[in-house]
Amino acid sequence: MTAGLGGTLGAALALFGAGTAGAQTGSPFSGFELTPSPKTYLVVKDANVRAGPAIRARRLTRLPKGVRVEAKGRAKGTEWIAVRRDGKDLGFVYKTVVAPLLDAKVDAPVKGFLEAGGQPKCGFELSFDGRTEIEDEIQVTADYGVELDCGAKGRKVRFAATMFVTEVPYRDLTKAEYQINVDLFGVPEDEENGLSIFTIYRPEKGELRFGGISDPDYASPAKLKKSDAKTVREALIAALRMAHRSWGPKVWAELRKR
Repeated sequence: MTAGLGGTLGAALALFGAGTAGAQTGSPFSGFELTPSPKTYLVVKDANVRAGPAIRARRLTRLPKGVRVEAKGRAKGTEWIAVRRDGKDLGFVYKTVVAPLLDAKVDAPVKGFLEAGGQPKCGFELSFDGRTEIEDEIQVTADYGVELDCGAKGRKVRFAATMFVTEVPYRDLTKAEYQINVDLFGVPEDEENGLSIFTIYRPEKGELRFGGISDPDYASPAKLKKSDAKTVREALIAALRMAHRSWGPKVWAELRKR
């Protein structure tokens, strides 16, 4: 039985997919309609894999914490994920034992311009720096460096920022919501950790939302609250634009001192 995506869903969910139940001979997915889900999950606790999307369904196997599995979709009308590994359909796991993973690596450098009313115009280039596994956590971040070249009050201001994207959901492990930070170190001057802008990326909705700024005294009154972002690349650019819009006069005053 083939899961129906619908014409509009198929194009909108580039990072997501629904499987075709029963593509494998004797597949446990036969007879179940699958709807779109993230493509890859991390098992966050030892998990029973069942023959159907129900707690009473026969247990087929177990998955240990820490392994990654592919998903063919979610059983329609349920919170059960149809998972596969090494090319084999395994069965269904409940959403609380897995976390949807985001591949946040963008290989090619991204260049562009930042413009907003009342803010200096900036050129930027951001580049992937690698991944960091957070000690004693299941979290992994994709890390980026950013070079900015801005014109502030008649003079050039060049400075660097860093960005990271969580590849495991940042708060609720069952929801495909990921944190993207833009960090300015040395602003404020007496702050060891610098100034952080954090945003929330929701790939399933194709959007990025502003989350907050670490020091409101350094914030601009005007903020970009929401932006379309259908890919990680678009989300990175949108997060940088939100940060640029959010940096207040104190930020630019300190950057001009450098």
